[in-house]
Amino acid sequence: MLKIDLQPGESLIIGDKIQVYLESKSGNRARLAVDAPREMKINKKLTADPSSYAAKYGLSGEKRVNLNVD
Repeated sequence: MLKIDLQPGESLIIGDKIQVYLESKSGNRARLAVDAPREMKINKKLTADPSSYAAKYGLSGEKRVNLNVD
């Protein structure tokens, strides 16, 4: 696993077609912008155990967020 420290406004490039920008950070949260082809699936993965997340927010099962823009 590669770990990279970025400052707001900096970005990293993955392959030839994906660029990830760090737009802002505050405390333990970061706002990323991803520039990738539309056909590429991009999903947010929860780092917490899905059952603990579900219990905290009154949900059932794992929540996935589809970040594709249609």
